[in-house]
Amino acid sequence: MNVNKVFRYTAFTFLCLAIVAIILDIKVSGLAIYSPVEPTFDTQKIVIEQNDMLATSFALSRLPVLDYDLILKHLKQYMDLNDIHAGDFFEISFYPDSDSWFSFAYYPVGANKFYLIKKDKKGNITSSMKMLATDFITVVKGGIVEDNLWRQMRESGIDPNVISLFAEIFSGQIDLLADAQKGDAFKVLYEQEIVRKKNMVTNFRVVAVQYKTDRRTLNAVYFKSADEREFGYFDLRGRSVKREFLASPFTYRQLAPYFAKYGWFPISKYTLRNLSMEFVTRQGVPVVSVADGIVKSAFDNGDFGNQVVIVHKQDIESSYAHLDAFAPNIRAGMRVAQGQVIGYVGRTGFTDKTHLLFDVTQSGYRPLLFSNFAQLPTDTIDAASRTEFQELVKKYADFFDEPLNKDGAQ
Repeated sequence: MNVNKVFRYTAFTFLCLAIVAIILDIKVSGLAIYSPVEPTFDTQKIVIEQNDMLATSFALSRLPVLDYDLILKHLKQYMDLNDIHAGDFFEISFYPDSDSWFSFAYYPVGANKFYLIKKDKKGNITSSMKMLATDFITVVKGGIVEDNLWRQMRESGIDPNVISLFAEIFSGQIDLLADAQKGDAFKVLYEQEIVRKKNMVTNFRVVAVQYKTDRRTLNAVYFKSADEREFGYFDLRGRSVKREFLASPFTYRQLAPYFAKYGWFPISKYTLRNLSMEFVTRQGVPVVSVADGIVKSAFDNGDFGNQVVIVHKQDIESSYAHLDAFAPNIRAGMRVAQGQVIGYVGRTGFTDKTHLLFDVTQSGYRPLLFSNFAQLPTDTIDAASRTEFQELVKKYADFFDEPLNKDGAQ
């Protein structure tokens, strides 16, 4: 074989291999250049303090002053700029080693939403309201009453709003403000909605509750039928726990601010000879109507001081005397709802102490012993939803402790 020809073939082969190597190197380099890489950026978080203004809070960040008005203009679409709260916070994302931002997010305290403003590299701005991801957890808490229910439930780690609803559920069957006794047992099962970003509870739903005294056990479970025609709290036999009359002219929900401000305070009540009931407590405590009705009168009635009289079904009247003041718009002829505030505890009229004098009569003259007032459930699960309800009761059988029979009742 010609030596020159062999040399040419060899040189040509090496040249081809070199070209292939160069091409492969370029492609590999290209892959390295365009392979997905996590973007790097800087995020700054600013928490709103008491009495802060947004503009002054912006000054604590790296946000360029020229962009303040731009941010405020977009935020104004979703919120009142004067209605900001301590605990609100915003986060600004910047490009690395730069004051050039591409994302601004404002998080209102106590909400599961936030407001997002984004800026692309060309300077185009978009804004929107977004929902934060949440988790649901089930909580079961209980305890034994030592001195008062409120304190024991708080010491058990139960949220005040859950306590208020707990007492409200049983408000037609027992006055937990005054009748809770040492040794009574309570238990509540509820669901909490927790915002991941803030690790904060934004909502709750009480599912099942139980209250035990030495004489009886009260149970309730929340039920909503598939067709949504029936919903509310029912006992284990499918009877609504709601009654036409509350057990007391006070509610935990209305008294919650007083608990928070003053701690627990007792309501001492006793039956007088005329079957009236006297509640001794602090001035200004809200008084509520024990049932739906129409205001018969609301005026200064001499020895009884400021007094409200309400007419209910079956010609039953409830009276609330010695009030410090009437609630706004309470006047004769006005329709009121069960649990609606009608006035505030005081010491007007002929009295030497701050208290509420409460009594119930029928036909305008016959006094009734309210603590023994017989009440029937306002509703019962109908036959069409009975099976569905029984399945729900069986689901929470362990919570209610006591054995259930085949009908799902105690």
